[in-house]
Amino acid sequence: MFLYNIILIKRGIEMKDELKILKAREFCRKVRKLADEADLPFFVVTDGASATKNNGCLAVKCARDNHIKWEKDNGFNPDEDWSNEKIYYIDFPKSEYVAYQERLFNGEMIYTTRVSSEVGKYEINKIYDSYFGKLKVVYFEHFDDINKHPFYNELTKEQLKEINFYIKENGYDLIGLIKI
Repeated sequence: MFLYNIILIKRGIEMKDELKILKAREFCRKVRKLADEADLPFFVVTDGASATKNNGCLAVKCARDNHIKWEKDNGFNPDEDWSNEKIYYIDFPKSEYVAYQERLFNGEMIYTTRVSSEVGKYEINKIYDSYFGKLKVVYFEHFDDINKHPFYNELTKEQLKEINFYIKENGYDLIGLIKI
């Protein structure tokens, strides 16, 4: 049991690092979008990612040149370009992390109920990055009635209340995912 816990802790640290990079890249994408809308040059760096677009601004060039030197000195590839990667991301309630992590570690499928703006967002056979690494949607079903939820008897009163509150808009999706 002790070894199992060490593996979960180690994997949790690795997943936190992966999540940090995903969030850093998403932040850089947002900065790029703002700069594009304002037609401004920029350079941004954060823990896990950087981005730049320059049309001759010396301050931006100087900042990027200094960062290139730092990347080389610290073993990073200054030519890495992830900006065109299309990243799909799925998040989960933090209160369910331990249960999900255990199921995924044991090679089991996890299920999540999606409501409101999350309805229709996820597709079967598509791969999503997450706190737990890459997950593939292998089950998908849409419902309009809470009583038809396949895990109705396993849901807590709080979960039923929350799902029921949101399904009035456009129902809910039940998604099954596996770790790849």
